[in-house]
Amino acid sequence: MIFENLIFIHIPKTAGSSIQNSLIKQQKLIYEGTDDFFNFLGISSNKNFGNKQIPIISFKRHLPLEVIKLSNLIQDKPIITFVRNPFSRAVSLYYECMRSELYINDLGMSSNSTFEDFLYSIEKKDYWFTMPMIDWIGENNLNNIGFIGKIENIENDIKKINNKYQLKIKVKYHNYNNSIGSKYSPPDYTKFYNKDETINKVEKIFFKDLTAFKYSFEDFKIFEKNKTNKLKMLVNIIKRKLSI
Repeated sequence: MIFENLIFIHIPKTAGSSIQNSLIKQQKLIYEGTDDFFNFLGISSNKNFGNKQIPIISFKRHLPLEVIKLSNLIQDKPIITFVRNPFSRAVSLYYECMRSELYINDLGMSSNSTFEDFLYSIEKKDYWFTMPMIDWIGENNLNNIGFIGKIENIENDIKKINNKYQLKIKVKYHNYNNSIGSKYSPPDYTKFYNKDETINKVEKIFFKDLTAFKYSFEDFKIFEKNKTNKLKMLVNIIKRKLSI
């Protein structure tokens, strides 16, 4: 997303919607990946993104840095983004895709597709929404990013960004997805990794993300344990308040 004084790389399933909604309230939004932006660039419908079989015009409301660089709008603006442990992000991507008939069809899945089916699909097919995080930033651009925050430390990282760039980003984000209806994914993601083959598959697909952003499966397990413990604490607090 291109703001008047800032570039925000909105990587899917990294709390980007919460951050962008806050930014929009305080920064003038120039482009976010609409048809107007691609018309402005004069990009044809058959132009692919890098060496991937992904048409550049696929990126709606999400713009990789290399696409933004095709314009003259980047100038000296600071660039910020957030990343997430690939083991968590893979599960979140799965649930998001399963909620969308468009994504299901584009990935050649069905409404009954399992997490393993999903991993097989995104391994075999380049798709804009499920791209590894490193592709949204670009390996050659890592040293040019002003701030790469992590969801796992989002509150502290938002404070650092606000202090560094004199912003007032506020996010109402939590990572304790309750199973409220079919819209939300379950609170404990570790249940998706009961097989070594599944762990190995995610490590293979998102190898560069794990390396570039220093994540591991062990980090994922620790975070999930803390997450579910916090959720149990929250539930108990609510129960106590309701019983008063």
